[in-house]
Amino acid sequence: MGIYVEGRRIGPAKKASWLLGCLLLGDGRPAHLNKLYEWMWDDPPSSAETELAKQATELRNVLGQAGFPDALRSKDGLRWLHVPNELVDAHRFRALVTKAQAANRRSVAGLREASAALKDALDLAVGEPLAGVATSRAGRERAQLEGVRREAQLLAAEVGVELGHHRDQIEIVTRLHAVHPEDVAITSLAARTLYLCGRAPDALDLISRHKEAIRDFGLDAHKEINEMETRVLRHDPGLEPLVRREPGPSEGRLVLALRTESRGFESLKSMIPDAFGCDDIAVQVMPGHLLCDLPSGISPRMVLGRGLSRLSDLVRQPVSAGVAMGDVERAHDLAASTSALARLRAASGRYLVVAISAELYEYVDRLDRSAYCRAEDVNGWVRVPGYSVPPESASAAVESQNDKPSQKSYSVVFNGTTSIGTQHNGDATHHNHFGGAR
Repeated sequence: MGIYVEGRRIGPAKKASWLLGCLLLGDGRPAHLNKLYEWMWDDPPSSAETELAKQATELRNVLGQAGFPDALRSKDGLRWLHVPNELVDAHRFRALVTKAQAANRRSVAGLREASAALKDALDLAVGEPLAGVATSRAGRERAQLEGVRREAQLLAAEVGVELGHHRDQIEIVTRLHAVHPEDVAITSLAARTLYLCGRAPDALDLISRHKEAIRDFGLDAHKEINEMETRVLRHDPGLEPLVRREPGPSEGRLVLALRTESRGFESLKSMIPDAFGCDDIAVQVMPGHLLCDLPSGISPRMVLGRGLSRLSDLVRQPVSAGVAMGDVERAHDLAASTSALARLRAASGRYLVVAISAELYEYVDRLDRSAYCRAEDVNGWVRVPGYSVPPESASAAVESQNDKPSQKSYSVVFNGTTSIGTQHNGDATHHNHFGGAR
């Protein structure tokens, strides 16, 4: 919170900014001193009146610097603030969401109008609302603001799905459901989005988790959820979006980020053409990672299957790979994720771990899906090529070792390349090796 002039924050200081937030949320209505005391302190001190007057003076001075010397007013134990609504992000946010809600979302033009308004609104709602205000009164207001933002995010996802951008909504709807598994609207939309992305089993699993969550409260599934489950099972054509958008030329473009020790970048770079069978892959050495912009002619299935498996056979140094659809930052975050690095540490005899964005999971061959595990910290999926099931994480391994008496037995890690049925031939390593250094 603060007062900004041409994008630069000019003040006020901490406590005065708390006062600013309270008065702005009041929409220009007078606030009694007792309300302001509760906002500023959970247990107002005896000097509350003096302290509040001090903060009001500082706020008034900063408002004057911004060109509003008379905006803060006081009379008969009341304080209020008069500034144009179009200069207050919270008011602008509400106005944009209202515009989106009023748009005709049964038409393509209306959907596009709503989408543009919601994008502008959510660009204003980044970070924690009322950040830093540490009182109970502000906490209740913060919860309301977070609820309003969540409703806007849900509406934006609904609009995106109807416009045929369902793959772009996977991350937000699954994240919202992870936080609010009991919410009917979020569950219904998330299930529909997963279904449209070719992930009907995941949609049904999500519905099951919702039913389990509300069962803990002694509730039965809402009619809307039961209907959605039935529609997914029957492949109801009515689940299709209003706009059946054809993929654009850039939507098949994958971005691959590779993290390793800096001295190994050049050797890793030389392996890329051989791994993916293509000489025209744009490879850049970036700070902390190697970035590969894969041509659209290389299909996601090929990259996630043979391409990364081949790269796994070639590397001889620890490498963490992140794969995303046209999003450089997302690929980088996946490669640097805690989940990916933990699986790599747990993988004896293998040097490559792959983390893919949620929307790419639909391209994974069904026979390979058991090798992936969820990466909740980045809303993605992680795999170690060469393992037919995810390697045991270091923390889980340590716990399992602590539960067992020390013994001189061996455990088999399937990490080789010679097939035995559906598994792989592996090396024998002492069970105490799990979770340790290579």
